[in-house]
Amino acid sequence: MKHRKRAFPDSVQRIGSPYLVKLLLVFSAAVFFSHSLEAQGGSERLFDEGNLLYQQQDFQGARDKYLQIETQGEVSSALYYNLANSYYKLGSFGKAILYYERSLRLDPGDDDTQANLRAANQATADQIIPPQEFELARRLFWLLYAISTPSLIKLAIGLYLSACILLTVGIVSRNRRIVRICRRGSLAAGALLLVTISIAGAQWMDSRNRVEAIVMDSEVGAMGAPDDGGVELFRIHEGTKVRIDQSTGEWIEIVLLDGKVGWVRRESVEMI
Repeated sequence: MKHRKRAFPDSVQRIGSPYLVKLLLVFSAAVFFSHSLEAQGGSERLFDEGNLLYQQQDFQGARDKYLQIETQGEVSSALYYNLANSYYKLGSFGKAILYYERSLRLDPGDDDTQANLRAANQATADQIIPPQEFELARRLFWLLYAISTPSLIKLAIGLYLSACILLTVGIVSRNRRIVRICRRGSLAAGALLLVTISIAGAQWMDSRNRVEAIVMDSEVGAMGAPDDGGVELFRIHEGTKVRIDQSTGEWIEIVLLDGKVGWVRRESVEMI
């Protein structure tokens, strides 16, 4: 399995001013950024130590280093990816799938993560085959997330700047051919900008409404009602991905990929 070597940006910019009031702001900013850089440096050091332990096949030690970074709030797709690899090597397929899924939330188009997630899913007990309509929904979901949200934001900024530049050139130019080309180009850039913003908005809405989890217990009975005394409808196992439909108290209603619905205890799963 490939392993990621870097997970954090290389530098942080600082600001300054000759005026007294701004000097106070600079001082505050310097203190803030010094702590940020210190925390970032500590996270990078832990990340590198985890990578070294992983290369030495000390997968538990590597996992512990990555978890320390996660507890500090310094998360990234690379961190989740390496953490998932560590869990996979330790045979904890539920946790591995959980962190592969979290990595894909931050970088949906990463081929390595998708490939490793498929391998981890094949190691689980539940091989759920979705009906045709669910497969169509999965393909539409893949199209929606073919480009990650950060990439869409960068693309939108680029299209906006391109449209502005083309529109400006079209206004100031006296060459009719150039004016015609710039106007058409600005219209095309504007149209693509609207499409990009629409896709980014759809991703944002989907991320807010879509609540999914991974089963952590080795085996769980899904009940017909949020009650231990109810009728057991089916059983699921560690690593199975479920959608959370609703919750009440200690119980959550789950929906499987094949459409089955049941209630399980909240403690049996971990949210993606």
